[in-house]
Amino acid sequence: MSPEGDAFAVESQQPNVSFLRRAVQPPSALYVAIQDQLVINWMSSASAEVITVTYRLLRFDGKVILGRVVSQIGATTYTVQTKTEPLAEGFLLSMTVQAKQAKTRGQTFVRLLLNNSGPAGGISTQLIMSDYITTATAGAFPNGRAVSPLEGPGNPIVHSITNPGAGAGGVIAPATNQRWSLKALRFRLTTDATVANRQMQLQINVGGSVVYLAMADKVQAASLTFDYVCAQCTQFINPSATVSTITIPPNLILSAVGADSINLNTIAGSGGDAQVGFGFAVEEWFDGI
Repeated sequence: MSPEGDAFAVESQQPNVSFLRRAVQPPSALYVAIQDQLVINWMSSASAEVITVTYRLLRFDGKVILGRVVSQIGATTYTVQTKTEPLAEGFLLSMTVQAKQAKTRGQTFVRLLLNNSGPAGGISTQLIMSDYITTATAGAFPNGRAVSPLEGPGNPIVHSITNPGAGAGGVIAPATNQRWSLKALRFRLTTDATVANRQMQLQINVGGSVVYLAMADKVQAASLTFDYVCAQCTQFINPSATVSTITIPPNLILSAVGADSINLNTIAGSGGDAQVGFGFAVEEWFDGI
């Protein structure tokens, strides 16, 4: 208690440095209004992904506050996640966003915006940054990038599909929100005892139209097992008697938006023929965020 009997006032330590408050340049180009909210849109192919946004903001009363927002992936990967966070009014000094799981560019994409929740409702007032992030590479404001998820290198990844039923052909297609550049494809065909020379055909559909057809370098008789390799190369006759090659065009892009696909058809096939063991390498981007 003071000698005058006033209540004791607890205050934090006063700063050693004071600043001019009049006729000075703003400390940041981005002022957060009272009705602005931080909107985090993001998507990841990494399971159990968590992104963390940290920021420093100079509040209207001159205090610098530190903020932290954490968002976890929802039920499934390749699904757009959205989180909204209210912010204090003031100048946004800096902001970073970092991933917990993504180790390679192309696995986790983030877009940070300011939305105004005023009378018009949900108006985007500022794009802060948009880019792929990893555990080592953070998105940032200021001096961060604002790019589309289709720009730059994608994520090299290997996918597989469920084996089709007997007599059916494999169908390879990017799922929702995926875009692929196909690099290589492998599968195996085992033929039944029905006498006939089968030949594999690779068919590419883009936007519902057939745009490419290629045949294997050799035929496959009954009761045999062949491995098929599809790659971006000049067609040649594989020296192995049980390995066959099929060419795919270079820089092939498949998009879920256009319902693009690769169909593997067995010409002169039989109902007991089985295509199995699918594995294919792609460069992958997100398409839909």
